[in-house]
Parts: sequence; C-alpha cells; structure tokens
Amino acid sequence: MHETQEPPPRTAHNLPAQDISTEVLLEKYAKDDERSIDAVNARVARALAQAEAPADRARWEVAFADALRGAALAHDLLAVGSGRTPAEHADTPASTPR
Repeated sequence: MHETQEPPPRTAHNLPAQDISTEVLLEKYAKDDERSIDAVNARVARALAQAEAPADRARWEVAFADALRGAALAHDLLAVGSGRTPAEHADTPASTPR
C-alpha cells in the first residue's frame, strides 16, 4: 500500500509573501536600504535591545529577532516607531490619535 504524506498546514510561517505585503512593508516600515522583513526585523530587534544593559544587548537583540520572526510581538506597532523619526511615521495608523 502506498501512503501519501499530507503537506504541512498553511500558516504565516510557510506562505510566500504576497506582492502587496512587500509593497506595504517597503512603503510603511522599511527604512533606508531595507528591502526585506528580515532587515526590518533586525532594525527593530536592535532598537528594542537598546533598552537593556549594554552587556546584555547582543543577547537580547537575538532574542527579539527570534520573537519577531515567530510573530510573538506586536510587530506593526513596534516597527512603526522603532528607529524612525516622528515625521517618518506620522501618517501610519498606529501614530494616529483615536
């Protein structure tokens, strides 16, 4: 008997990015020469780690990058303000008063 193996369930971790997702990433969140979610995540993780003791920053940067990759943090809210000036994110939904 021949057994077929079912494909893994489709999740945010194994789906390719849609064109619109990349466009929004570059328009709203990417800074300077960032062209991927990994580059944005690296900047956000580095900025978050700055709140930690200098000796612990490298370890926390790795931990925050891992958390962002796993979508464990409120990604859009962190990315909007991390490492950007108020003028750079003034038109984003997270910065608009409710």
